[in-house]
Amino acid sequence: MDFLKRILKGDLTIWMVYILLVLISMVSMFSASFRLIGGGSIGAPIAKHSIMLGLGFVAMYITMNLRREWIRGGGWALLLLSWVLLIATLIFGEIGGSAARSLSLFGFSIQPSEFARLAIILVMSDLICRFQEKLQKRSFADPVKAEKGYFFSMLALFAITVVLIVSQALSTTVLLCVTLVAMVIYGGFSWRILLRTGFVIGALVFVIAATCVYSAKQGHYDREYIENANVIQRSWLKMTSRSETWIARFDHFGDEDLKYVITDKNIQEANAAIAIAKGRKPCGPGNSIQRKFLPNADNDFIFAIIVEESGVYGAIIIMLLYWVLIFRCFQIAWKAEHIFDSVMVMSLSFIILLQAIMHIAISVDFMPVTGQSLPLIGRGGSSIIIISAYLGLTQGVARKQHPEDEEAQKEDREEQERENKELEAEAIQA
Repeated sequence: MDFLKRILKGDLTIWMVYILLVLISMVSMFSASFRLIGGGSIGAPIAKHSIMLGLGFVAMYITMNLRREWIRGGGWALLLLSWVLLIATLIFGEIGGSAARSLSLFGFSIQPSEFARLAIILVMSDLICRFQEKLQKRSFADPVKAEKGYFFSMLALFAITVVLIVSQALSTTVLLCVTLVAMVIYGGFSWRILLRTGFVIGALVFVIAATCVYSAKQGHYDREYIENANVIQRSWLKMTSRSETWIARFDHFGDEDLKYVITDKNIQEANAAIAIAKGRKPCGPGNSIQRKFLPNADNDFIFAIIVEESGVYGAIIIMLLYWVLIFRCFQIAWKAEHIFDSVMVMSLSFIILLQAIMHIAISVDFMPVTGQSLPLIGRGGSSIIIISAYLGLTQGVARKQHPEDEEAQKEDREEQERENKELEAEAIQA
């Protein structure tokens, strides 16, 4: 028992939910990985998934024990590395779903967008923390000018990351954008600068989207048209060619003519809907029928397979587990004494919540199809490891809130004193 207490530091509720989600993931993958077997042993995909879950636990344990200063500095290093990997993915990446999303390194396939997502959240949290700390110490001669400087610095870093991600994963870009809005509101930036910037960005996005829709409707993304276009237009069409796929998904989303006919365009949504409908009479774990016909049943639509096998009760349990997890994370963020800890935990838990909601909404045909897995349940090595790291960072903050964890509290006090001295030195120089 003492050994478990030493290992499972932090918040017990988070650990319990994490372990339950991992167990559900193992049971679900046993059934959902049917299409991955391909005539081989069923143990191969399960073994690979188990290894990923094990690496996720290692990532969670390591990040839980990191000092705050290492996390803040490591976020910047990880952001630069993720930019390099994202660029390499655009050039050398493996094509999946008509987009280069993964990169093969030393025999392993990774998704740099997952690492970039963690990195940009850590960097944004660090910048918000620096701004708020200096604002509280009254280190700014002109607070309004300083706020604009920090805000637009954050926006510039975020824009670079989004430009590199958007062609690979639109859904990840949407999740990041919503999370950034939540972060700057939570970080205490003025509504005036948020609304003005939001209006400008919104207008820019509208113009780009309208241009892409027009090009798609006019057939400008055809190979022959692109080859005959001028240099500027050709470059633009190649850069935005991925938008044709997104527009097509929105076009046939909710189309009544396709609702009762399975075609290549709606094969995922149709089979997911059938799996959900069969959930009225659950077939039990490992007995799914739609797993044979549903592409990406082990990842993008694993929630549909869970509902088919366990019914509405399984769906309710899954959703309750996520709500308990996020509610506890929000409590930890609210109680955190350090600004960086609070913003970081809120942002990481918020993006887990958004990803879970998006996956479930797609499975029940409430949203067009995207490539978001169910956190900690669906297949995906990079996703499992990074989301486990999210929870590890959260547990690291939770440790400091436990009276019995004297080691974590001592490290936190020493780090806080060091940061206060640095701020005082900067204030004196200013």
